Amino acid sequence: MPLWLAFAPYMVLALLAVVALVIPPVNDYLEQVQVGLPFPATTTGYGVQREATDAYAAFAPLTHPGTLLLISAAIGYWLYSRRGLYPEGKGIGGILSDAAREALPATTAIVGLILISKVMDHSGEIIILALGIARVAPSIVYVALSPWIGILGSFITSSNTASNVLFAPLQATAAQAEEVAVELAIAGQTAGGSTGNAIAPGDALLGATVAGIAGQLGAILRSAILWTLIVGLFLSLAAVGIYLLF
Repeated sequence: MPLWLAFAPYMVLALLAVVALVIPPVNDYLEQVQVGLPFPATTTGYGVQREATDAYAAFAPLTHPGTLLLISAAIGYWLYSRRGLYPEGKGIGGILSDAAREALPATTAIVGLILISKVMDHSGEIIILALGIARVAPSIVYVALSPWIGILGSFITSSNTASNVLFAPLQATAAQAEEVAVELAIAGQTAGGSTGNAIAPGDALLGATVAGIAGQLGAILRSAILWTLIVGLFLSLAAVGIYLLF
């Protein structure tokens, strides 16, 4: 196929993203549609309270990245099928079957990891951990540990973004309790989160699945962990150096 046709779904995705997310009137209109389930108020044994809400973790489906990807994929399928570019007998059913077989193992793992992060956030574990860190660790030790918290977050959630969602509040709370600059703690968090992606099981599983070696997840992680530890050490030294200088 010509190059422009190969990139057609990506060009459609870029156009949809610009229209739906960048143009304020369009974005404001599409954001009016919100989806979320009601959730009752909760109080934990440590006194962490969450208010009741009519739409817990509500999201806008019309501007969600998944929706934009789905539309782009549908347009790509239409273009390619019109030009007869799929193998004979390879219809939408065969494509979806192949996609499910390839993606289901990785999807199951990632969903489980994200659920852990949401439970930790809602139950108040983040707050308790932050206060515990502030009680047992001197300020300079906490600064050295901040990148490792980010690495741990990416290992748990398989995403730097999810790691920041999970542990950035912890870092900010602990930094304030330790009288450390919040900016330094968050910088250590996101730098560590980026590094931790190298040993994130979900990311490794996705790559292994695409490469057809899903059974070698352990070998992939063993190869990456040493380098992750080395980079994490350098990040700790950099964070401590900045703390001592400023």
